[in-house]
Amino acid sequence: RLEEAAAAVGLHLNSEKTQYISTCNDDLDILTAGGDVLDKVDDFKYLGSYIADSERDFKVRKDKAWGALNQMQKIWGSSMMKSTKVRLFLATVETNLYQKQ
Repeated sequence: RLEEAAAAVGLHLNSEKTQYISTCNDDLDILTAGGDVLDKVDDFKYLGSYIADSERDFKVRKDKAWGALNQMQKIWGSSMMKSTKVRLFLATVETNLYQKQ
């Protein structure tokens, strides 16, 4: 049905790139109209967040925040005002923890 609806508006389902996630424990394969089997995955990224595993999502965000923090070593050791350093921290490091990417 999905392929038919997509074709009606000029879209095409790419079975090589299409994956699905299911909350059911069945092992049924989902076939396209062309007979291709779609890949079933346990988790995937949607709008910057992992859908099924919030722990994984937090770890990725935390790693990005640490990476941003470590890139700022010259700033932390500089003579820049502390208030400016805090503003830079909030704009770069904290953003990686809370912002959807």
